[in-house]
Amino acid sequence: MFYADVMARKGFKPWQELSLGIATVAVIGYAVLSLAPMLIAPLVPQRVWNTLGAVALEGLTGGAGPCSAGGGPAALSALVARLGEGGNEIPAVTVSAYPISVLNAWAVPGGTIVLTSELIAEADTAEEVAGVLAHEIGHIREHHAETQVVRELGIGILAGLGSGGGMATSMAILRYSRDDEREADAIALEIVHRAAIDPAGLRSFFGKIQLQEGGEFPGKIGNMMQTHPMTRERIDAVRPLPAGVVARAALSAGHWAALKGICSVKQDFSD
Repeated sequence: MFYADVMARKGFKPWQELSLGIATVAVIGYAVLSLAPMLIAPLVPQRVWNTLGAVALEGLTGGAGPCSAGGGPAALSALVARLGEGGNEIPAVTVSAYPISVLNAWAVPGGTIVLTSELIAEADTAEEVAGVLAHEIGHIREHHAETQVVRELGIGILAGLGSGGGMATSMAILRYSRDDEREADAIALEIVHRAAIDPAGLRSFFGKIQLQEGGEFPGKIGNMMQTHPMTRERIDAVRPLPAGVVARAALSAGHWAALKGICSVKQDFSD
């Protein structure tokens, strides 16, 4: 009654009142639907995300195990530790390289980051890999994958995802919004700045992506960059280190050599 009285005093006609009411409900509904996944995702038990992440990982890698040649895994651990310098808060993550012929990386639920052998092979510097890893850490820190699952698939069927549908599940998880990608880019830049790692590595990797745009990536994974912001925009957003800050190497020469060779030993999964 109060609402109707206010509308009448302001001279609103009944049809105008109805239109305003519908618009108000629509705005509130959109806000709730947009925010609910972000609020729900962190409340889901970690074991659920670990199970879902394992399904997604299976779909992405086709059952292949991680690369582990030489001191490669130790080099990845060193790179995560390096990104944590300068006061950066790095969430608990497991970073592994997999023999996948696609220039990309992914963060899956449960805190796992996948770097492809193609990405490592194409990287010219440790700073490029550091920038990519910082971007994926941004996705994990903000629960982007988990939020996307809740948004697209619904909380009611999360438990059922643990029983199969690996590739379909992987695609649903990895279909980040452009806003998610921009946020992960901003976090990556923040991380490398604080750690005094040259952001030129991040810019250089975006340049490699730009060369791949306009076509499909090989293999069943397809073009995973279709929801990313325009690469030119991403390149332009990369700012150099502040004046007076001297960049320090992302990895030692020994660790970088070990990382480059992490997938050099072919693995046999026939047994």
